[in-house]
Amino acid sequence: KVKFEWQEGYGAFSYSKSHVQNVIKYIQNQEQRHKIKTFQEEYLEFLEEIKSEVKRAKLNAARIVNSEKIKLYFFIGQQIVEKQERYSWGDSVVEKLSLDLKKEFGEAIGFSTRNLWDMRKFHLQYKNDIIMRQLVAEIPWGQNLLIMSKIKNEEEKKFYLEAVKNYGWSRNELNIQI
Repeated sequence: KVKFEWQEGYGAFSYSKSHVQNVIKYIQNQEQRHKIKTFQEEYLEFLEEIKSEVKRAKLNAARIVNSEKIKLYFFIGQQIVEKQERYSWGDSVVEKLSLDLKKEFGEAIGFSTRNLWDMRKFHLQYKNDIIMRQLVAEIPWGQNLLIMSKIKNEEEKKFYLEAVKNYGWSRNELNIQI
């Protein structure tokens, strides 16, 4: 049996007067508490809880960012279609838009001519289907592009969109599944 011992050395802590009774109770209960769990066990549980919450928050933040990105891409596609129809603009407007957006926001943001054409196609594909638009907003752009390019049947698209959402398939995993 391991005997309870205080750690060696000294520690200094400052607390407000309103917390003094809680600190006293904490100190008085240490021996009893550590008969059930060691400090190390308590700390590791605490650490795992914090790590789990950090991972959850990061994943949630990534989902929100992805959803906003997909909404933006849908909007850009919609604007391209509307302007081309309203003003009879040709294909060169997409190239000019790409150059101007890359100049403003940088090359790595996703405003290549090809990606703008994909945004246009994306809008045309889902503009009349609110349910599918909500679903595509929940998965990454690369997986959306893969599904758009390889799957023509609407029910199959919905199946693969839901699978990516539910199972977290990467683009490569999705490609293998298709």
